[in-house]
Amino acid sequence: MREERRQYPRLDAKVEVSFSTPDEYIVEYSKNISKGGVFVRTNCLPDPNAVVELKMRFPGIDEVISILARVARTVTVSDPDDGGTQLYGVGFTFLEWSVRAKQVFDKFYRQLQQKQETDAITIEE
Repeated sequence: MREERRQYPRLDAKVEVSFSTPDEYIVEYSKNISKGGVFVRTNCLPDPNAVVELKMRFPGIDEVISILARVARTVTVSDPDDGGTQLYGVGFTFLEWSVRAKQVFDKFYRQLQQKQETDAITIEE
């Protein structure tokens, strides 16, 4: 069994995430999120180790936050519905954010954590 190396737990979350590559502006949605980073499904593969400004919009929160992040991991798979199409996953590690961005992120993360813990308790009962 592989030992988990992550410092923070990942939580499943669909959060709007946007960023720019040298060629285009991308708007996608996260698969999961943690206090250390976010994993995004996309059809555009950024350069490995690229540093980008992520814009994140959380459900139920009007404010969009900016976080400086680094591409930490990329995954490529074939689309099961269209074998010729490549789909990508990108793991971003958070590097730097403003005090306000951290406050907004922490509020959303706490709410998400509480909801997922409550859902787990309900399922076990």
